[in-house]
Amino acid sequence: MRPILIHAHERPLTFVLFNEDGDLLFTAGKDKGICLYYSKTGEMIGSYEGHNGVVWSLDITKDSKYLVSASADMKVFFWDVTSGETVVEHDMGGPVKFVELCRNPLKQDRILVAQDNFGQRSQKAISIWKVDIQGGKMENELTFSDYPSKAVEVHWGPFDETIVSAHEDGFIRMWDAQTGESKWEQQAHNGPVTNMTFNKDRCIMLTTGADAMAYLWDVVHKKLLKSYKADRPLNAGVISPLAVTSDMQEGEEKGEGSRYPPRYHILLGGGQKAEDVTTSHAQSGKFDALLYHLVFSELLGSIKGGFSPINTLAFIPDGSGFASGAEEGYVRVHHFDDDYFGKKFD
Repeated sequence: MRPILIHAHERPLTFVLFNEDGDLLFTAGKDKGICLYYSKTGEMIGSYEGHNGVVWSLDITKDSKYLVSASADMKVFFWDVTSGETVVEHDMGGPVKFVELCRNPLKQDRILVAQDNFGQRSQKAISIWKVDIQGGKMENELTFSDYPSKAVEVHWGPFDETIVSAHEDGFIRMWDAQTGESKWEQQAHNGPVTNMTFNKDRCIMLTTGADAMAYLWDVVHKKLLKSYKADRPLNAGVISPLAVTSDMQEGEEKGEGSRYPPRYHILLGGGQKAEDVTTSHAQSGKFDALLYHLVFSELLGSIKGGFSPINTLAFIPDGSGFASGAEEGYVRVHHFDDDYFGKKFD
């Protein structure tokens, strides 16, 4: 499985994202840039220019018409994917760490935002905004900041009824999306939570931490399901789209309606801290992606990376491969070969 290597950014990668169809790959980095590529070939399509700070987070509408970005320049931008033009620009008053569109595919007109402190001008906050694309504006619906540590990421829970946040103090927290009322909190990691991702129905959540641990959570019942111990600090983790859940249709559990058989796998990535990279060989820095069995927590293998820590990961939505973004500015797009789908892991 030879990856497609893309020199996407001049500074470290912060985010990689596929659209719903999996044919487009979006990347963001600390060089203020957002780039777009064909995922199958790695050919660059274009870029989105306008931010004046690190771009921390991206999301895209289900129909692939609009891209939203969050930046340290205090701005949230909505972009027309095809033309590259900005259709909404909003100053949040403080650095924006994360943004996510609501998950309702028929009406993605709300976003969830996490802000950092910025002196006296802006305090940490989680907020929900109603977006009017045609009018080019955003309107605040809910803002709250009653938590002790900055939010690293914020995500919509099942059916957009809750908000789930990951924090620098190692806690994960759940909130009512209508009122901002606290519903649950749990210390997940001994140190900062670095990443939080979900399966398709948002009922299962994976968290990673600088403590070299990853955990699988039942979001509905608010309990820990599995743990995965790595040999390096972790920056990112993703659940395979082919890891079908027990509440799916019987036909789907058998793999019907999908090109590929079920694969109960997760991918984890990280590595030695960036400031120590120059003193390490790639192998000793542990910059490869790790493939674990989701149910048995066993390490199944590793996929060679680059010469710096993996900062971000994303599966292609049909489970046929993944992309990783590294500290060195490179993106690697891996398309699984036939051996991966033919091999019996379970």
